[in-house]
Amino acid sequence: MAYNLHVLWINEEVVRAIPFLADKIEIWHEYTKHPYYENGREFIVHFRDIHINPAQCTIESGVTTPLSGHLNAGGISEVTYTNSISRAYGKNLFF
Repeated sequence: MAYNLHVLWINEEVVRAIPFLADKIEIWHEYTKHPYYENGREFIVHFRDIHINPAQCTIESGVTTPLSGHLNAGGISEVTYTNSISRAYGKNLFF
């Protein structure tokens, strides 16, 4: 995927790779941390109507299209991954 791909297409790619998630996942782009896509992207993955504890989602570099980032002093591309769970799976108390 291109670094500047819209979140709707990223969502489509995830559903294509994992058909079980069709109509059960939303991917949102967090615009506050990085003003330009070239500086970084931050996503929120929201699971809907899944009655199991989903595993931690991660972004992985592709074999044929690896992720690239800022070149450090040694000329090596640095990509930073940060994964967190904003709300742990549990019983819904909303009515």
